[in-house]
Amino acid sequence: MSPSDARPTVVRYTAGERTTHWLIALAFVLAALSGLVLFHPALFWLSVFFGGGPWTRILHPFIGLFMLIVFLSFAATVWDDNRMQPADWQWLRRWRDVVNNREEQLPEVGRYNAGQKLLFLVIVACMAGLLLSGLVIWRAYFSSYFAIGLIRFASLLHAVCAFVLICAILVHIYAAVWVKGSIHAMLGGTVTPGWAWKHHRAWFRQITHAAHRAEFFAARGRRLRQLAETGAPGHTIGDYLRLMAVVADAQQLAIRSFDAPAPAAHELVRSHTHRMPVIHASSWPRARNWRELVTQLCGAVSAAQEAPAGVRIACERLQSARPEELEAQADALLDGRTDAIDVGGAPFLMAALQVYWVALASRLLPDQVPGLEVPGLCPVCGTLPVASIVRAEARSEGYRFLHCALCGTEWHLVRITCSQCLGTANIAYHSIEGDSGAIRAESCDQCHTYRRILYQEKDTNVDPVADDLGSLALDLLMSEAGYHRGSGNPLLWHRP
Repeated sequence: MSPSDARPTVVRYTAGERTTHWLIALAFVLAALSGLVLFHPALFWLSVFFGGGPWTRILHPFIGLFMLIVFLSFAATVWDDNRMQPADWQWLRRWRDVVNNREEQLPEVGRYNAGQKLLFLVIVACMAGLLLSGLVIWRAYFSSYFAIGLIRFASLLHAVCAFVLICAILVHIYAAVWVKGSIHAMLGGTVTPGWAWKHHRAWFRQITHAAHRAEFFAARGRRLRQLAETGAPGHTIGDYLRLMAVVADAQQLAIRSFDAPAPAAHELVRSHTHRMPVIHASSWPRARNWRELVTQLCGAVSAAQEAPAGVRIACERLQSARPEELEAQADALLDGRTDAIDVGGAPFLMAALQVYWVALASRLLPDQVPGLEVPGLCPVCGTLPVASIVRAEARSEGYRFLHCALCGTEWHLVRITCSQCLGTANIAYHSIEGDSGAIRAESCDQCHTYRRILYQEKDTNVDPVADDLGSLALDLLMSEAGYHRGSGNPLLWHRP
């Protein structure tokens, strides 16, 4: 969702996969040429490339074995990606749309479409046939063990498998040329997000989903521990920050194995039609498995050395709570009804809800998220931002993004704009004297609110939730100046 001044790419093939592919291609060309020499006398002139007729007969089976071994290593890496799925059979039934290049009419496919999968299976079958028949007709080592009738059948099978394999490779080459970008992917290893979205949408969802999950909470845990160190901005509440770091580590562990379904097509259409959040926090029907996250996170926190007795009691209370009690507390948290919240267990319950909503949000692509009429709310879940951050990466350098306290989504808001009332007059910035300048408070004299604004160019490790929590001294400064927070921190709750 961030603006980009550089062309982003997606890794389609690793260096190892590309190397293996081109070794197979080279071996195939050599095996095909040497095989043609042995197939018909009219093609004997090709033997000059192999040192003459005798050398061609000697080298051909060894080239074939090399091709088979390299192919098996490649096939092992992509085998799971080539399993036929229900969507693949739908794809095949719509072959007219395939031929006419109407990809918008086709079901979403994974890393490989049904045509590629069938081609892969044909190549596997041909390789197996070439191996078995080749061993039978390999005069130097094995043919003497077989009857003449079997050798003749193996010779015919070998020729048929070779012919089918050559045809399959020609189809493979034609398809690679037909779908622009495929050859570049096997040469350079990358494709554009647009290419991945157009041709392999389900695969693109999968890799973006994994990338979003990979470091989200782990980085927050590291930042919390950094802020808790002696001399750091948050050292006065270091014990609490270290406890929240344990929570972040448990969140990272939980999200690796937690899965949430992507919103259905009609839900996406509804959110775009009405310009409303896709997975609104207060109205989205939560799946029951989110309560398992509460048990998992509370168990991890209770087992940590950093957890004091009061925290263990709060976690045990959550673990033993009835499902309807957990649901009621979750509703109160998401609705912001602080008078109905158990503040002792709120950070841990909110941590479970964060995992759930981050998992949901990571299933969405940028163009599936509508722009809201209220830019100060998260376009994914409708939650208020905890803080804003000015990014320093090349793709979004200098742009300011609001950071959702619940699902972690970031969305652009023009700088020197109040994130609460969207006013642009009388905006001021405040910081603690003598600090690095990476954390400031952006205040508005129209609505008398403020939120943190973080500057990644000053400190590349800043995290909106962690740094907001670790700079409570700035809250005291702003309170004395007559400002109040635009929204709270999801890991710190108190009664009004």
